[in-house]
Formats: sequence, C-alpha cells, structure tokens
Amino acid sequence: MLLSTLILSAAPQSALASTTSDTQLASDPVCHDEAWLVQTAGQGPAALYWPRAAWFSQLGSSGSSSTLDLLPGVDALCQAPRSGAQSLTPCDFAFSTDANYANFLDGDVLRIDPRGGLSLLLAESEFTAALQLSSGNFDLDALHYAEDVCFFSVKDGLQSAVLGSIDDGDVLWYRPDDGSIGRVYTESQIQALVDHANPGVGAVGDLRSLSAHPSTQELCFTVQGPTSDDATLYGDGQGGRLIPGFAELDYGFQVSTELDAFCFLEDPFPSSLVLDVDLPYASPGQSIQLKLRHATPLGKVKGVMTRKRGFAESHYGGVAAIFLDQTSALFQRQFQNGWMHATQTDAGGNASFRWTAPDLPPQFSHVDHYFQALDLDSGTLSNPVLVRLR
Repeated sequence: MLLSTLILSAAPQSALASTTSDTQLASDPVCHDEAWLVQTAGQGPAALYWPRAAWFSQLGSSGSSSTLDLLPGVDALCQAPRSGAQSLTPCDFAFSTDANYANFLDGDVLRIDPRGGLSLLLAESEFTAALQLSSGNFDLDALHYAEDVCFFSVKDGLQSAVLGSIDDGDVLWYRPDDGSIGRVYTESQIQALVDHANPGVGAVGDLRSLSAHPSTQELCFTVQGPTSDDATLYGDGQGGRLIPGFAELDYGFQVSTELDAFCFLEDPFPSSLVLDVDLPYASPGQSIQLKLRHATPLGKVKGVMTRKRGFAESHYGGVAAIFLDQTSALFQRQFQNGWMHATQTDAGGNASFRWTAPDLPPQFSHVDHYFQALDLDSGTLSNPVLVRLR
C-alpha cells in the first residue's frame, strides 16, 4: 500500500492549503482558518483562493435564521474531481471539518455541492465500521484519496479491534469498495522520516495533513510541531525529505501559522482573483464596498450580480465556474450591457466596487445578492460572495 517514489519533478508544483487558525498573508491581510489558499513552489508567497466570503455564498443559512452559516475550520483536503468535470473548480475537492456542521460530522468527507451547500462523499460511519472502534472519538484529521484508496490520519488516539492502538501521528489506509483497512506508517515511523529530513527538529506530535506528490507519488505530510516548521511539508522519499517550495517560510505568513490541511494540484495553478466584502450583511440604503485582489496590475475588471446562486463551468480561469444564476433576467441584462462598469486596478492588482443596497420588500425578512468578478486581461473569475439585505 505504500506510495512509490519515482523521480523528482522539475516543474513548479501548486497546492491548496488551510490553516489551523486565522492568519495573515503577504498580500491578504485576513485569511480565516476555513479559507483555502494557493501556493506554487518558486513563484512567491501564498494567496487566498476560497475565502470566508465564498463559504457564506455557498452555505447560506441551514436553518430558518437570517444569519449566514460559518463553516468550522477545514482539517483535511484533497482533490476529488466530479464525474465528467471539464475544469478544476472548488467543487472538485473533498474535505473534512474541524467540528460537526449542520447534519455532517467531523469525520465525514464532504464536497462543495454545485447546487449549493455541501454533499457527503464518505461517511464517518464507514471509517468507524472498518476500524471496529472499541474506544475513542473518530475525527478525520488528514486525507489523501487516490485510486479508490483513502490515506488518512485521525485527530486523537483510538482503539481498534482490527488495528489495535492508533496514534494521532499514524497514517492509515481504507478501501471504501470492500471496507478493508490497514496502517501505512506508525507515529514513530513518521517521526523517523521527519528526523531524517530535518535533524534535531524534536517531537512532532499530531500528523496534520496528507497528500501525494504529483510527480514522484511519494506521500507528503505536515506535522504539528515545532512552531517554526508546523507548516513545512515533508515527503517519505529518500528516507524522509523536505519538499522544495513548501517550507513554512515559503508561504509568506506574517504571523506564526500551522497548516491544518494540504493538497497538491495536478497542474501549476496561479494565484486566483479574490473578491471579498467586510460584512456579508447590509441594510437598505447602505453602501457596501466589494474589494478585489490579485487581478492584473493596471488592468480592467468587471462584476455581475444576481439574486440567486447557480453553477456553470466556464472557460475562464480562477475558480473556473460562474456561481450565479445565469438564467435570471438580472444577470442577462447586466451581461448584455457589459456586466457592471469596468473598474481599473491599481499597480498592485487591487480594485473595489461600491454597491448601494436597495429597499427590502416588506414581505421578506431578507434578500440575498450574489456577486462575482472577471479580470478582463487574464480571463480569471473571482470567487463568489454573498451580501444579505436584511
């Protein structure tokens, strides 16, 4: 079951990651722990890809409340393309959450549903049934899914009738098709790999994330400690090595930061156009500022708004899909008129839109407005954001 080490890749590698707590990036002053960020080896510091505002637009409200849902932090992440997918979108990743959310458990493997909300890919009960747990609470803490095999680690120690004692630094494998399960590495073997790669690093503790290098297929991982290296990526090749371009310093974190999830991407992936808003709520007549980052410097960007979300794969880059209802008259009217007015970015690739919230119809407690932007020069789509008028 071990992933074999082949050859070292000369091509730049890209990855998505998530952090254990809120952090700051060189070009993104606010990066929440549920956000996904993109890092490409040798191409500068990391940048946001899917921020908190995008989660608001995806989740909406799970209950009758007018308050938008906030996703618990992401603690496992891997590429898991939809059947028939034409491009890599945020809907083509599987993940787990730090805590239970809505009807989902912290050991479930989830995916962003193109229709809105989340969908279940693998249930926590599948893992616990395969393990035949006798004690402990199952919480998925790291995940790599390839060729119908899940490589994973857990947040806390467990007792299994099949594998015996399981530590939070162990790496396990599970086949959903037949329910078989086993162990790839013990925590002490992971420690040995880290010691070989980074002598004198000390005890590493919990294993926090897993992925497979796209070129070498070696198993890569991050660990909990020490603080100076808890965002540094290790590989099991050559008896344990540091993966170039993915040391903690390469991300450009402005504060001490630990990774909670990591996922290699198959192809190089540039930083994505990011749309953000300070608050997802607005009152009638209030002026809302929508802020763009990572656009083409001194270029042009346009935006569009609808009152319903949608999903359609696109030839545009970035999130590679339009997350707005293109059938709505409002969308079509804006599109035919050239979207929202063109705005020029500054020398840093930043821009902002101003939107004045309309009156709230008396029969509604709230009305949602979805926004997305396009970089006209790079052909890159931003993530969607939601502003709830209430």
